Amino acid sequence: LQASIDAGREAGLAETETQEAAQALEQERAKAAARERIQAASGAEDAVELKAAIQAGEDAGVAEEVVRNAQEALAELEQRLERRATARTALREATQTRDIEPLHAAVEEAVAAGVPEDEISAARQALREEQAKSDARKTLREALACREILQLQVSMDAGREAGLAETETQ
Repeated sequence: LQASIDAGREAGLAETETQEAAQALEQERAKAAARERIQAASGAEDAVELKAAIQAGEDAGVAEEVVRNAQEALAELEQRLERRATARTALREATQTRDIEPLHAAVEEAVAAGVPEDEISAARQALREEQAKSDARKTLREALACREILQLQVSMDAGREAGLAETETQ
């Protein structure tokens, strides 16, 4: 289109005669830019940018199929982001309560939801610590049941190392 406009101008056509073609060219360039923006935003994890790109595509007159596909990608992205936010909340709550089952479930969900490892690590550490305490309590109960002195002493030491309260190891 640009070549035709240039050829018309070189042939001596008046600006008004090439103006419609120039406007059509600008519209096509705007559509192409909007399509590229939609494509770039569809591959990112930024819902705000994708919404803006979709709006720019609609404003520029991008094909309905391109806009519809971008809207579907936005809906999927928003679901992933919501799942990630819910997983982060569950991680924080489980880390505070330090209950083994909720910690385990929260860590698994966070991994599945794509929460970065640096945000999961505190919950993983809390889970390891609480699991060690649980194991130490079990060992202490077993040692108490058999009443063997050496086993009781070893279990008490293991309980202290696991971080059990002094009242639990006496």
